[in-house]
Amino acid sequence: FSDLTELPDTIGDLTNLKELDISNNQIHALPDTFGRLDNLTKLNLDQNPLVIPPMEVVNEGVEAVKVFMSKRWLDILEEEERTSKLEVEEQMQTGWLTRSTSWLNNVVSGVSGSVSGYLGAVGKSSIDPYLDQQL
Repeated sequence: FSDLTELPDTIGDLTNLKELDISNNQIHALPDTFGRLDNLTKLNLDQNPLVIPPMEVVNEGVEAVKVFMSKRWLDILEEEERTSKLEVEEQMQTGWLTRSTSWLNNVVSGVSGSVSGYLGAVGKSSIDPYLDQQL
């Protein structure tokens, strides 16, 4: 066994790579960028405890591995896009709630003072002991 436990994500940048032998290592998952290796025609992944892609995909050959990893990459990007949209929607809703709460707080704080002062105390003295009592 060799000591490799993973491949760098940058392996997907090697678009002209044609053959790759990483057999007899400790690789559990290929990087998500692996599907970008368009020119890869030979791949040896024997004797690796691979989980991603599953061994049944690996046994179908290099094209099946590239298709699986490309689909996985697209799924990840779509999930990130969905998550991003949800975060934006949540921020918009939270922002609306924050503005509404702020407006409500301003209105409530503007009502400070006695109840009689707020109601205008028409035809009465400016001090009404009943309305000015503490609750």
